[in-house]
Amino acid sequence: MKQKRPFGVTIIAIFEILSSVLVLASYGILTDILNRGQIDPIVLNHNILALQISLILVRMLTAYGLWRLKQWGWTSAMVLTGLLLGTDLIAYAGDSPQYVSMVINIVIVFYLNQRDVQRIFIPELITKKAK
Repeated sequence: MKQKRPFGVTIIAIFEILSSVLVLASYGILTDILNRGQIDPIVLNHNILALQISLILVRMLTAYGLWRLKQWGWTSAMVLTGLLLGTDLIAYAGDSPQYVSMVINIVIVFYLNQRDVQRIFIPELITKKAK
């Protein structure tokens, strides 16, 4: 039986894609690729670039998994959101709080942990708990 994707899951998947595009744009990578078909070598010198590219790939895979209602998509979203909340807390402790990011990530965690949403991604888990 084909499950209907909840509106909130659609929003989270789109958010993950938009976040990835914004990270690419912030490094000028997207502009370089669109304009010249290559990446400026100066951008490649950033130590954080490899981590950001990895995060972009994880976010895109997570968005795909959520969109297709895959169990690994839900798990990936939860792990990713947990890691992002951890970085938000580190930023908060370092006197540069990221309140908007904190709120978004908390909302994502609470939404994905609702029983109705969990049932769509992990139906066998919910039925085991009910027995």
